[in-house]
Amino acid sequence: MELVGLLPYLLAGALAILWGLVELAQTFESDLGRALRSPWALIFLTGNVCLTGIVLIMLDLAFPLEPRQRLLFGLFAGFGWQALLRTRIHLFQPLGEQHEAVATSILDLYRRFQRFCWRQIDQALIAERIALLDRASNLPLDYLTHQFRLHRHASMLPDFERREAEFWKRLSQLPEDEQRLYLAASLLRIGYVFLNEVAKRAPAQAASAQRSSAREEGPQPPNPPSHPDAG
Repeated sequence: MELVGLLPYLLAGALAILWGLVELAQTFESDLGRALRSPWALIFLTGNVCLTGIVLIMLDLAFPLEPRQRLLFGLFAGFGWQALLRTRIHLFQPLGEQHEAVATSILDLYRRFQRFCWRQIDQALIAERIALLDRASNLPLDYLTHQFRLHRHASMLPDFERREAEFWKRLSQLPEDEQRLYLAASLLRIGYVFLNEVAKRAPAQAASAQRSSAREEGPQPPNPPSHPDAG
């Protein structure tokens, strides 16, 4: 009996998670996988489940029903709680100084909670992009140039050849560090996963070049001690 009593809540919770995943997919379409790994995505989904549970508890208390009817109510709460939010149901209406009602709706609170979670997920995604961009901008310029040209040709963009010469002309006027950063940022606009794969496929000489550069910039080893002449 206990399991039968929990079924409406499990059903409503599963539908609430589905609604939350749809909203996450619509907002973070290009970075959905990484967005779902953020703890704030879990917090958002948990908030959806809790809100749905509150709606179902209120319905249970208001309308004592049989188990089958409660399952229908679980479906209603799972599918209909978003519609319920948009009915502008007011939690309270305190009177202001002018004796005017100031309404605070469930929808207002939900939207604030949603925007807060979205901002936290955005910040986590930006931090990951910065780390990847910093790593990719240290790759050899020739390698980044080759990968960028491969993508431009594979995309079959219109008027590619005409715009190609102007693009490389403007890019060549920048310092080499800026060129690498600009090319890495251009590859990042294609997609985080794409640039990550480009960085993973980087030739081994890139790492060896970075190590040799670090050795050149590091302190020089001391000269070996001179031995006094024997005798």
